[in-house]
Amino acid sequence: MSLVVCAWGQQAASNPSTVPAVIRFSGNLADANDKPLSGMVGVTFSLYAGQQGGAALWVETQSVSIDKVGHYAVVLGSTTTQGLPQGIFASGEARWLGVQPQGQAERPRVLLMSVPYALKAADAETVGGLSPSAFVLAAPSPRGSTVVTAGSPPTGGSGTMNYIPIWTDSSGDLGNSVLYQTSGGMVGIGTTTPAFTLDVSTGDVSIDSGNLDLPQTTSLSSGVLTVGASPFLHACCGSSTFNTFVGSNAGNLNITGAFNTGTGYQALMHNTVGTNNTATGYQALTANDAGSGNTASGYFALALNRGGYYNTAFGESALDFNVTGNNNTAGGMGALNQTTGDNNTGLGIAAGNANTSGTQNTFLGANANAGSSGLTNATAIGWNAIVSESNALVLGGTGANAVKVGIGTATPAATMDVQGTGNFTGLITFAPNQTFPGSGTVTSVGSGAGLTGGPITSSGTLSIATAGVTNAMLTNPGLTVSAGTDLTGGGGVILGGSTTLNLDTTKVPQLGTANSFAATQTVNGNLALTGSGNGVQFPDGTLQTTAATGGGGIPSGFMILGSTSTAPPRIHAFRNDGFGQCCIFSGTDAHGSRPARRGDCVGKDLRNRGVQPRHQTWLSQRQRSVRSIHQ
Repeated sequence: MSLVVCAWGQQAASNPSTVPAVIRFSGNLADANDKPLSGMVGVTFSLYAGQQGGAALWVETQSVSIDKVGHYAVVLGSTTTQGLPQGIFASGEARWLGVQPQGQAERPRVLLMSVPYALKAADAETVGGLSPSAFVLAAPSPRGSTVVTAGSPPTGGSGTMNYIPIWTDSSGDLGNSVLYQTSGGMVGIGTTTPAFTLDVSTGDVSIDSGNLDLPQTTSLSSGVLTVGASPFLHACCGSSTFNTFVGSNAGNLNITGAFNTGTGYQALMHNTVGTNNTATGYQALTANDAGSGNTASGYFALALNRGGYYNTAFGESALDFNVTGNNNTAGGMGALNQTTGDNNTGLGIAAGNANTSGTQNTFLGANANAGSSGLTNATAIGWNAIVSESNALVLGGTGANAVKVGIGTATPAATMDVQGTGNFTGLITFAPNQTFPGSGTVTSVGSGAGLTGGPITSSGTLSIATAGVTNAMLTNPGLTVSAGTDLTGGGGVILGGSTTLNLDTTKVPQLGTANSFAATQTVNGNLALTGSGNGVQFPDGTLQTTAATGGGGIPSGFMILGSTSTAPPRIHAFRNDGFGQCCIFSGTDAHGSRPARRGDCVGKDLRNRGVQPRHQTWLSQRQRSVRSIHQ
């Protein structure tokens, strides 16, 4: 508890010349936990003859109004019209004041200092500062002695105008002191041109005991300790803000935010509405104007933060480019110094300094970093460890920076060396051709999806269950059937489905129905006609259903259907010779007595070939048909 005693008179209205018997007193009160009291509190004031012990000479209880920081001011003796007892200070002895808030112990007593009216009352008992006995006439001196009249001691010496004089010896001589006072009231120590109310030119100023009291900071001209014309120490602005700034231009003299602490050149220099920030170091949090709950320690730490909150940065340039990111923690020179995202952690020199817009990432170790931008929930642990995938954790670097991870061992012999058991609830993927040492035993094999027969604990067979395989289990649950040459239909078919392929009847003849051919057809071999009434139909509509009989004449146009009814019918090829004749290429001649030769003809000279007349007439009737077919 600190107490500042300010006491002066308060004149009575009825008699202005009466010295008021009251004393104005102010101080601060806090509870047992040193938390400032506030509001209306009952306080008992007591005057004592000594600093400790003894009965109270005077007691008064008042209801005191205390502000938010615990400060109060009262007028002692104001509860009665008589005020303080007139004889309480008559002895001229010191008086000690005890202050006791309601429900608490009395605070340590403080000494009451003399007040102007008390000093004037003491002076009233003197004449010119001397006691009345100084003016009593002395007895006549013996002859030859010197009579000294009581009065002011003799003075001498010399001085310079505006210098405050000082006794230079014990004989009463005055001279110049080091204090110089201008006509404007400026006092200089070691200077005759003081620029301030008290201007110390050279030398040190030391306060061995007591306080250096400054008013509450409200502006640059009130409550500010400056160095080199720049603000160096202040608590801007208002006692209820609880701000503290130490350092050249640290803190903002227009701040309205509270509970901020800035230490260092331009620390929190631009903060206006931000609260609960702590900055230590050259330009730490210097650009912050609205962010709250940030802690920065180190050269340029969080220097460019503007509106981000709950960030922590320790180390030179840690988080220095973070502007609006929140909940980031950086420890180490340059750690997370490019980050603008949220919820990132970087510990170690340059840890996470490549992370820009990523969020919820962790980088532990010098140069542990992000291999790509925009990562989320990525973790890199170890010297030069790089993570390039979201939702991933990387231990150690790659190549020469790769590490071995040991669990249950201090000397891992493999990339992952586990000395103990493991529990895996998911699948494990092994490298191709993986071998497993030891003689382990499979104790049970279960039936997976689409299988039946398990679990197998000794021996057994797994089979595909009926309808156990579904399309959803297959990577390619369907196929495509394409129609080939002279086919139609086909298409996509899923498992269990079907499709149909058909002959293209516009291209493939059918045996069970009549077919029409648009081009000449060649038959190599015999053509057998069976069934009653079946035969060969000629272009003129004639239907030949029986084989020709007789002596081997040329039957019906261009066909010879054997020589007897029992011989297999044969088809003989003809062509038009361009002269109205048909040349025989196979079979026998017209007489049927020798093999036909190329060049043997029938027609107008059939008579010379021994063709019977009736056959000549029959042939001539078919001549035009034969000619028209084979042209």
